[in-house]
Amino acid sequence: MDEHRIRLRGGWECLRIGTADSAALRMTLPVRWAQDVQGRLRLSRRFGRPHLDATRQCLLLELERVEGIQCLLLNGEILAAASPARSSYQIPLGDLLERNLLVLEIEMSEAGGDSAGQDPDWGHISLLIRPIDHATGP
Repeated sequence: MDEHRIRLRGGWECLRIGTADSAALRMTLPVRWAQDVQGRLRLSRRFGRPHLDATRQCLLLELERVEGIQCLLLNGEILAAASPARSSYQIPLGDLLERNLLVLEIEMSEAGGDSAGQDPDWGHISLLIRPIDHATGP
């Protein structure tokens, strides 16, 4: 049984935090941020619970190229400790609801990509269904 990746590309809403006239914008990830995007943003996306065989599979949330995350929430609860300097996460997920809400609060201090400007595409986010390894050794 192989890994199966469910990419969370479309359906994101982006809201600028701290701006009274900010309206949520629909977006697709990964994104190449515009030069003028700075400040704190809240990205949110709903997703359904994937079908798993709990005896043979586990579910992880995988985030790549996500520098600047200040807070990471799932269904209103802190999912993992976040660090703005960290660029990737792989977080085991327990029981999910039928419908779930993932929220990322990010601080944009520089436009696009990593701190060295090497990779301008931000936000490769997936649910990863992985087989449980029952092997205990040789």
